[in-house]
Amino acid sequence: NAEVVHADVFAPRSCAALYSTDLLSEMKDQIDSRISDFATSTGRMKLFSTSGNDLGGWTRNSSVWTAGGARSLDFTGVSPWNSDGFNRKAGTLVSPKHIVFANHFPILNGSTIIFIDSEGTVVSRTLVAQSRVGNRDIQMGILNEPVPSSIAFYPILSLANVAEYFSQTIYFSDDPSPVPLIFSDQEQKAIIDNLIQIGDPSTYHRHSNALPRSLFSEPIVNGDSGNPGFFVAGDQLILNFTHQYSSGGTAHGSFIPEMNAAMAALGGPEYQVSTFDLSCFISGEIHMKPQSFFVTDISPTGTVLGTITADNAFPNTEMAYSILSGNNQGAFSIGTSTGTIILENPSVLDVQVQPVFTLMIQAKSIQAPINMAVATATISVIHVIAPINPPAQHKYKIY
Repeated sequence: NAEVVHADVFAPRSCAALYSTDLLSEMKDQIDSRISDFATSTGRMKLFSTSGNDLGGWTRNSSVWTAGGARSLDFTGVSPWNSDGFNRKAGTLVSPKHIVFANHFPILNGSTIIFIDSEGTVVSRTLVAQSRVGNRDIQMGILNEPVPSSIAFYPILSLANVAEYFSQTIYFSDDPSPVPLIFSDQEQKAIIDNLIQIGDPSTYHRHSNALPRSLFSEPIVNGDSGNPGFFVAGDQLILNFTHQYSSGGTAHGSFIPEMNAAMAALGGPEYQVSTFDLSCFISGEIHMKPQSFFVTDISPTGTVLGTITADNAFPNTEMAYSILSGNNQGAFSIGTSTGTIILENPSVLDVQVQPVFTLMIQAKSIQAPINMAVATATISVIHVIAPINPPAQHKYKIY
């Protein structure tokens, strides 16, 4: 078997340096922290201050919003030019020798494809063969030789695991603080849009209307097909899709086996798709089952009914419990950190008026508040018949 010549998992540069161990919050902060001080995007969107061709003339823009010293986002694996489409038909490296682009807007075999390192040096390669990934709008190409280590290639976020970290839904159209993503275009701009949906088979995004993201948001136009869309976490660009249409494209994370198969078919079995390591992040998959309790109608204030529990894949995750609904007249309380249900207002316990209370309980991760679960706690009221004391018996002495 051929040896895999690169790591198949990309970790964040430092778990300790993350903004958040909640993946969604980390993705938001990675973008927003970089643009929060900007009142304008003028001079800060283009990745290159001067553009050239295959021979040279490229200068990276030190003022682009993605630049930031040790925290600079590395776009060296995104090709700005090829001899077929020039500044169109973009290609993005997923290994030192493989690029992905749009099937419907392919780069011709034999074309020269260039990459520009952080110092402005041109690295030129030739596209020698290509293969469609499954029946999707993803085209996998192989170069004549690997690029040097000064040129990046990008991990992919596997969608087989992403729902576990993205809470119970991966549909974000109603999120008041949407997850941003970055994509490039034929003008080599670093554009920000808001994520609408990520899933099988596609990722969708739309224009951001809120400042300061809106300063860096522009529409996709004809000729931008094939340009990549990235998430950012741990200061790492994570490839999610290449543009198929103006609002998104096929999500690569749904087709990793097919991408690996295409790599092997092209004669590069020593390579495989790299994925992004999520071990720094707290899983959002909280489990909580419906539970049942009972209380007698003569129980005093402070009676403990029992404890509702939620569990998480990460044992150090702390939960915060609350009652969302069903708590008529404040009959019960729940321990915020313990989930213990306690009787607070015994005057409402009347089996003929309300024999059952159905409380809607929420368990929320303290470390990652977006991650939560909801379940019912059914409390049955048991009527207790008070004992009847027999009449007092008098004893008489007979004299």
